[in-house]
Amino acid sequence: MANFLKIVFEETSNQKNVDNYEYRNKPFSHSPVQQAFIKNYELLTQGPDVKTVYHVKLTLKERSFDFLPGDAIGILPENDENEVNELLIRLGVEEISHKPCKLEILENTTKKNATVPKYLPKHDNIYSIFLKYIDIRSAPKKLFLKSLMKYTKDPTEKEKLDFICSPAGSSEYTTLLTQNRSLLALLNSFPSCEPPIELILEHSTALNPRFFSIASSPLDKNLSIVFNILVLENGLKGVCTGWLEKCINSEQCKTIPIPIYFRKPSNFRLNNLDKKIVLVATGTGLAPFLGYLQHKVNIGASEETWLFYGCRYSTRDFLFGSKLEVYKENKTLTKLSTAFSREGNTKEYVQNRIFENKEDIVKVFDEEAIVYVCGDKIVVKDVKEIFVQCFMECKCIERPNAEKILDGLVESGRIVVDSWV
Repeated sequence: MANFLKIVFEETSNQKNVDNYEYRNKPFSHSPVQQAFIKNYELLTQGPDVKTVYHVKLTLKERSFDFLPGDAIGILPENDENEVNELLIRLGVEEISHKPCKLEILENTTKKNATVPKYLPKHDNIYSIFLKYIDIRSAPKKLFLKSLMKYTKDPTEKEKLDFICSPAGSSEYTTLLTQNRSLLALLNSFPSCEPPIELILEHSTALNPRFFSIASSPLDKNLSIVFNILVLENGLKGVCTGWLEKCINSEQCKTIPIPIYFRKPSNFRLNNLDKKIVLVATGTGLAPFLGYLQHKVNIGASEETWLFYGCRYSTRDFLFGSKLEVYKENKTLTKLSTAFSREGNTKEYVQNRIFENKEDIVKVFDEEAIVYVCGDKIVVKDVKEIFVQCFMECKCIERPNAEKILDGLVESGRIVVDSWV
């Protein structure tokens, strides 16, 4: 791959010191980027063996965009400052990292139709580009690894890079991806490698937004989100959740702008106010249902709503447990079925609660109820499987027919899923 980028440093810059959200990657955008601010936050979990989960209320200067329960926002995060600083030191550009610069195309490049990647601002500085615009945690592609060989002095390291990029080195390549979950870790694995900053930018990918279900009613003044802090095997925290936690813990937390936009609506919208609703969630999958239940209160809706919710402990990570009990008492929730997988002699999950109520579950399906499932892909798979088992037992049918019923319910929008990896 031919080199094509050139960085031209400037003594001064006419560019205003503002965030160029126009360059940020914004997939599924349904609104302009708006700056939100943290109004308040709450730590929802405590004790060992549970994830750290926060509930954050965000305020907008002006909210000119409508949404429905089940909709989501995209948050444009920043990379970790310490990680960026260490990376710039490793690349040997820390002394010029705040100097104004512009990105241009090399005059003599042989790359066809060379252009500055659309997610890179043409005028900024290296520090800002690494902080806000490029993904420094993305998995390195073999083409990038191969390009590093030219800038690697140690013959053994160069030979290792060459082998990893070969068909015979596929296993080592997979290991590399697992062990090096950041650009910094990758470069530190090859100490003699000293690539130019232009090469890094040429092979970079955009820092993508992270999506969060809105956990508040459209009629509320504030937007709420619920999220857990993602911690990787190497101890690094997730880009967005780690950044949000830093914002929360900052003394200036209420003045730090959180760039957000509304995501294009999916079919996961809880706007069926004339039908029975069954909600199935685990962990932070409860978030969109909180918005729905609050909205139900705000508009005085009275349709039957049954929530199945699973977490590890009734006392450590039962998110909004007291509020859900209140919803049950005032009939906002018709039924509340919970499963705590780390309590008792056997692990109990939401699918166990569903199967215990199999006759009623099959009945609500027959009564045209809509079922919403929110959780990771494993949870969603297990819940669908338990629905199949419910149909088999209660309708006395074989698996193929039960699976056909399930597929029909999914295709007709009677079972609606929101899942993640």
